[in-house]
Amino acid sequence: MKKKSLLLFSCLLMIVSCAHFQGKSKGETFKLYNISVNNKTGYIDKTGKIIVKPQFDMGDEFSEGLAVVSILGGGVGFIDIKGKIVIKPQLQFAETFSEGLASVYVDGKYGYLDKTGKIIIKPKYLKAESFKEGFACVLIGAKWVFIDKTGKVLSALKFDLSSEFSKGVARVSVDNKWGVMDKTGKIIVKPQFDFIGSFSEGLAPIKIDKKWGFMDKGGNAVVKPKFDSVGSFSEGLATIEIDKKKGVIDKTGKIVVKPQFDYIRNFSEGLAAVKIDKKWGLMDKTGKIVVKPEFDYFSSFSEGLAAIFVNKKYGFIDKSGKIIIEPRFDYAESFSEGLTVVKLNKKYGFIDKKGNIIVEPQYKFVSPFKEGLAAIVTDKAIMTGYIDERGTMSIEPIFDFATQFIEGFAVVIVDEKQGIIDRTGKLIVKPHFDSIGSFSEGLATIEIDKKWGFIDKTGKIVVKPQFDYIRNFSEGLAGIKIDKKWGLIDKTGKVIIKPQFDLIYSFSEGLAAIKIDKKWGVIDKTGKVVIKPQFDSIKKFSEGLAGIKIDKKWGYIDKTGNVVVKPKFDYISSFSEGLAKVDISNRYGYIDKTGKYVWKPSR
Repeated sequence: MKKKSLLLFSCLLMIVSCAHFQGKSKGETFKLYNISVNNKTGYIDKTGKIIVKPQFDMGDEFSEGLAVVSILGGGVGFIDIKGKIVIKPQLQFAETFSEGLASVYVDGKYGYLDKTGKIIIKPKYLKAESFKEGFACVLIGAKWVFIDKTGKVLSALKFDLSSEFSKGVARVSVDNKWGVMDKTGKIIVKPQFDFIGSFSEGLAPIKIDKKWGFMDKGGNAVVKPKFDSVGSFSEGLATIEIDKKKGVIDKTGKIVVKPQFDYIRNFSEGLAAVKIDKKWGLMDKTGKIVVKPEFDYFSSFSEGLAAIFVNKKYGFIDKSGKIIIEPRFDYAESFSEGLTVVKLNKKYGFIDKKGNIIVEPQYKFVSPFKEGLAAIVTDKAIMTGYIDERGTMSIEPIFDFATQFIEGFAVVIVDEKQGIIDRTGKLIVKPHFDSIGSFSEGLATIEIDKKWGFIDKTGKIVVKPQFDYIRNFSEGLAGIKIDKKWGLIDKTGKVIIKPQFDLIYSFSEGLAAIKIDKKWGVIDKTGKVVIKPQFDSIKKFSEGLAGIKIDKKWGYIDKTGNVVVKPKFDYISSFSEGLAKVDISNRYGYIDKTGKYVWKPSR
């Protein structure tokens, strides 16, 4: 199995994209680097300033706020970014944290601990990989199996090799052949290929006898393996290689751009960067060169401009190839809200689309603008605050970390506790929670000591943290989990439907999908089962109909459970304005609510 590399800890300027303060960093971020002084490991920032004094015999890189360190004669433990020991060095070996758990080695076996140092899954495996999408692969004997975060085995099936879960599926290998398994433990593509890549736009690369092609999610080879290598699909096209030259195919496998380039990036806004003789240019989807290859680097387009790199300096061009901003910056990101981050003389600031400096480069780090504000980090105390689009300090740098604003609110961290501020910098929610999610229907999820509840926009706890896990409110109800079973509460915290389901989705049009014994059905807001669990999968109701899956095919039911469109499609979308997009063998069409084609499937 491929070993996962340790990740550098990106500790601020994170864009919150989901609940519980899990976000993605964009561009350069504040990182700590391990150094060795007199055979002792410590950590510095990019300026060379020592943040954690060299004191450890070994120190790895940061992940999820913690780094593995060791002390001679002691063992392996974890520190936070301030150098504080949060898990005592008494372990024999440990991997970095992923999804709140870290693989550890104790007395010849691997298990998992949480960030408090508590053993969550007892060491009993020969090897244990990191968690992804709620599951981890562990080695028992000579075979790999998947377990959840309680240590429960997902399926009785065992594999020679496997990938981590991505977008709900994992690639698995049996007898040197690869297939695909879903999160229920069901094999959805029988092991038959020499290798399988990750899915993109519904297709995944496959390898047979040293040649590459593509399969759909049903395991059908929709593009026959005949290429030396392939890339992933983007905007309906994928790169292919023949005799060391790159070209492009569509989803039928038709070559739309003849192999002629040294390298091709994925398409973005209708254009793709191409490389010839170590220089980069641009082509359109027909293969026509729209920007002659003459640049050392080329980024994707954003707001009509793309960054270029010439003679070790960054500038910007438009889609015609005209240089709009002369290359003069040490670093540049993509444009956001009309401005972009640039770096000069080791300091960060902002320019507009004409190249005018709007915020003089003066900060240690900055984030892109969001809702008119950008997070900045000062040199002096490495604290985070916010500036407006004129460069005026809008919120003083007093936080350890801070996210970008979403719907007028931002999550801030002070002494490892999370709170919420508004656009004026006022603390709406005092930092004292372990995690804070996004607001939905006026309430946001919170976590204290591994229990979940809700707060309102004033920071008042309206539902006491008491649940193992919760979902956001939808149509006045929220899913809650207790002892591995799901139920529903109202906004006062009153249990409306006792936890009894294996899984529950959010309400839509007065109904919610529930899962019992691997089958899906539907309940109403009283908890009454109105459609008996019988489907392999189900979508939310939209315009009175919901997509259902039976034996790998999709169709539609009405609110009484009657099948109104027989399952025969490989994939479907929800109805919108009376029509739904359907897919048969990678041919897309549209049907009305009777199942009649308004547009027959075509490529």
